[in-house]
Amino acid sequence: MYAHRVSGGWVLAGFRWDNWQTSLKGREDISPNNVVMLPTDTGALTVNAYIPLVGVASSCGGLTVGVVGFPWFAGDFKFEEVRNARRFHYDSGSAKFDGPWFLEIFGDYGCPMPMAIPSMFEGTFSLFGKVNFMRIVNADFTFTRRPTNVSDVYDFSFYRTMFVVGGKATLNFSTPNGWGWL
Repeated sequence: MYAHRVSGGWVLAGFRWDNWQTSLKGREDISPNNVVMLPTDTGALTVNAYIPLVGVASSCGGLTVGVVGFPWFAGDFKFEEVRNARRFHYDSGSAKFDGPWFLEIFGDYGCPMPMAIPSMFEGTFSLFGKVNFMRIVNADFTFTRRPTNVSDVYDFSFYRTMFVVGGKATLNFSTPNGWGWL
């Protein structure tokens, strides 16, 4: 993420790659109404998103808040399933995104940590949080069944909201002037 200082804060620009994966197992997860499936059947779902980011941030005292996002991004979706415990019943499908958007709101509060030897050590502690939203609507999802090679096209939508809360401690140190040879 690149931050360019302007009066009152920063203008932000950058790039983000999101990869989201989940595994499915058994009829209950993959297709609850399909009685032909076995409990050993598996599925895998993968979403890749390549998101350019633009936004703004501002800071006052130890508090920094900002927002980044983009109204459109590229990506792909892939679903694979192995049915009836046989590899030739390997069904798969993929889709390119249509009409996606991404938004993230973040905040960080940092304060200096007191040190026993202030001339050599400097530290900070901060708490941060962020929430982001990803939305993909009405992508054309092509699903192919094996071994018959029959394909169907479905509408695919994906919504994800993610919350992150955490803390960070930083310790910086320097050597006294007489220790320049280290």
